[in-house]
Amino acid sequence: MGFFKTAFKVIVALLLGLGFLAVFTLADSIYQKQDTQRLGKEAIENDNIEFFIGSRFYNKTPYLKDTFTQNNRTYDLYIYEVAGYVKENDEITARKGMNIIVHQKDGQPLDKRMVARFHFKDEYEPMNLILIQIADLPVYVLYYHNGDTYTANIELDVFYEEDTFKEIESFEISFEHIGGSTVLYQLSINPQAFTFDEVLVEYYQTHESVPTEETGIIGISSSVSFTLNPLVWVWTALYVVVVLGTYIGFKLYFRYKKMGRKALTPGLEKDIEKLKQ
Repeated sequence: MGFFKTAFKVIVALLLGLGFLAVFTLADSIYQKQDTQRLGKEAIENDNIEFFIGSRFYNKTPYLKDTFTQNNRTYDLYIYEVAGYVKENDEITARKGMNIIVHQKDGQPLDKRMVARFHFKDEYEPMNLILIQIADLPVYVLYYHNGDTYTANIELDVFYEEDTFKEIESFEISFEHIGGSTVLYQLSINPQAFTFDEVLVEYYQTHESVPTEETGIIGISSSVSFTLNPLVWVWTALYVVVVLGTYIGFKLYFRYKKMGRKALTPGLEKDIEKLKQ
């Protein structure tokens, strides 16, 4: 019987700990999302779409910025050159890539998560990607699956096949909540125009360090650091109080229900008999 009581207490402690972690994580994610929404809304109002760039280093001059209207919705499409430092054969180089951001200006909101495709000229198969809404804002960032995870940094290497650049013909967004509607944008990418990686390498060779502040065309994405909202601790403490209170309440209840149910000891029976005389 003692074993089962101990096992029960251990299970309760584990459940309490897992619940504590779940409540803490959920509350923290909710408040972080609220902070992201607030900062993102400020960025949109200040025409600072660069806030949503996912790469550390980017070209401050967009490769493409265009406004177009389809299906009673107006969009701003941004393509930014991005690059990241890599070390290859004891030499510092940079890999060129791009970030694609869609800002919906008006009209019924799109889905939170949509399939996007690059269509190529010739007979290459379309490339599927995912367009994801950021913190319920009217901003969508394109993500590419690189085999391990999804990334907003789409390296230009993925568009090559046997050293041949697959010429992009159009960019398509498919969404489901309005009869499978699509947005189609005629898009052309010239890999020779992507030279931001050379700018980064030149900076490193000149300064023997990576950029720590914006200079020239080099932009540095703002890293947002979130402080723990005090309300997270309030919700977590409330959870602990409710769970412990419920546990103690049940324990006292069942202890009360058991009172008087055990058989009287011989000594107690004699005492009762004496009182009756």
